[in-house]
Amino acid sequence: MNPDLLNNKTNSWLFGVARLKPGITPEQARADLIPIEATYATTVGPGARATGVAVLPVDEGNPAQRQRMRMVALLLGGVVSAVLLIACANIANMLLARATARRRELAVRLALGASAGRLFRQLLTESVLLSLVGGLLGLGLAWAMARAVAAAPPPRGALPLAVEFAIDGRVLMFSFALSVLTGIIFGAIPARKATRPSMVPGLKDAAFDSAEQGRRVSLQKTLVVVEVALSMLLLIPAGLFVRSLQAARAIDPGVDVDRIVSAPLSINLLRYTSAQGREFYRQIIERAQRVPGVDAASVARVPILNGTSRMLGFLVEGQPGPEADFVFSEGGAITRSRNQINANVVSPGFFKTMGIPLTSGRDFGDQDSASSPRVVVINDATAKMHFGNANPLGARVSFRGQRGPWHEIVGVVGDSKYATLGEEGARMVFMPVAQNHETGMTLYVHTSIPPEAVVGSLRREIQALEPNLPVPDIATMSDTVATSLFAARLGAWLIALFGGLALLLAAIGVYGVLSFSIARRTREMGIRFALGAKVSQIFLLVIRDGMVLVGIGVTIGMTAGFIAAQSLASFLYGVSTSDLATFVVSTLVLLTVALVACMIPARRATGVDPIVALRYE
Repeated sequence: MNPDLLNNKTNSWLFGVARLKPGITPEQARADLIPIEATYATTVGPGARATGVAVLPVDEGNPAQRQRMRMVALLLGGVVSAVLLIACANIANMLLARATARRRELAVRLALGASAGRLFRQLLTESVLLSLVGGLLGLGLAWAMARAVAAAPPPRGALPLAVEFAIDGRVLMFSFALSVLTGIIFGAIPARKATRPSMVPGLKDAAFDSAEQGRRVSLQKTLVVVEVALSMLLLIPAGLFVRSLQAARAIDPGVDVDRIVSAPLSINLLRYTSAQGREFYRQIIERAQRVPGVDAASVARVPILNGTSRMLGFLVEGQPGPEADFVFSEGGAITRSRNQINANVVSPGFFKTMGIPLTSGRDFGDQDSASSPRVVVINDATAKMHFGNANPLGARVSFRGQRGPWHEIVGVVGDSKYATLGEEGARMVFMPVAQNHETGMTLYVHTSIPPEAVVGSLRREIQALEPNLPVPDIATMSDTVATSLFAARLGAWLIALFGGLALLLAAIGVYGVLSFSIARRTREMGIRFALGAKVSQIFLLVIRDGMVLVGIGVTIGMTAGFIAAQSLASFLYGVSTSDLATFVVSTLVLLTVALVACMIPARRATGVDPIVALRYE
């Protein structure tokens, strides 16, 4: 590690790790540190300043990342819960239909002295057993999927956290408890209704009286409305995520991703001095430029488009600005100053290598040495925000407030994407590596041939210069961009998969309820045919009954989906949470699938024989 990084008293990148004494809370530790921090600037010496104190549990990590992962977990948990509810509503409808088919059996057992409680327990036991069998099948599918993921893990760096796809005791206990609870909750109502039949019609194996039938059908119709609403609620975010993925692929990153290869160079363990480190970077760039097919090479401190960034306080000479790089709130959360800016340390030729246009001024050169006046290059977004229409060349900026040191702006480059494809209008400042030595850099080369063809030669040149430097992750920029989109792609397809599953379950629910209704209305259909009703009238009657339920569910689901989509804004690329195309397509897909589900029992209803129907029951 460069010793200058530890000796520089103005660095704010170090975080301390401490074990609290028994009985001491993070709030008490922070209160004890505040007086020490308040005297830091006066006791340490010039260049030091107070920026605030935050005490955070080490297992909670970065608050912003923790909050984002919590939102992801809640989103996926909500999607899975919605699918579970749809499946449970279907099971409840099936149990109601099955209880109807067993009405005579239950009525006979009640007439022979069986108690309603005993019958209730029997039906509830059947429901729980059915749920447990489904849970076991689900665990088997989950085990198979976990094995598949383990055999083909996500690319390195594709996910912000290491995720272990394994089924342990906690998963087994949770699955068992969920299966039992699901069976009890969604089996209790059908079991309760089944054990309270009308005795005389039940013993005659006749239809229930009209009032009881109306209540039963009403419950089933309500469950269908809930299923459709939940399906719509899932289809909307699924559509938004798929549209977002399409938009991300169409985003212009501002760099020539198709002709760039990157290689990380971490020399911090090689104990190089600053001079040795600068010489290493100079030589590796020269060697890379001699590789056949390479037409430009450079190094950068912060990798491009891999989700990382480096923020520094930014002050333009003559303009007001905050002194601190970081501000700590009373609750301990870290917030960034509004005058912070993305920063990167690069070598001469970086903009040519990456394909970023120089709009005014000059690039870094050999004249920008460690002993020469400090210089920087800014991007168009920075120039527009801080200078408007004025020429920024020659202005001076500082990263440490009014005390400096000051850096002269010598160039302006075009805007591009730096950390992620989804960022908009990111302000950026670049510093020359000769004036800002870093021990961890990334080598970038621009090729005139397919980038994969230079990977082997590039690795050999690096190892020839420094055999002790491991370089495991040489990759093309197109692969880096694909890796950065892996989480978005995985999320889009997962939610789309669950949305499709919900759509299928909802269609099954509509079909089941209409089929049950047709079976209960066989005599009615026969009478309608006997009185002269046409086949088309019966067909449209059944379609109307089903589509009314679907329409109510779609309306409720669309309203809920619009509200829920507002929380997804931070996960979307170039797509509004109220994207009209997504809402229209989701609605049309659901209505089409539901219409097909309604047509099957409708065709069955038109095939009823009036003579047979009039003799029914």
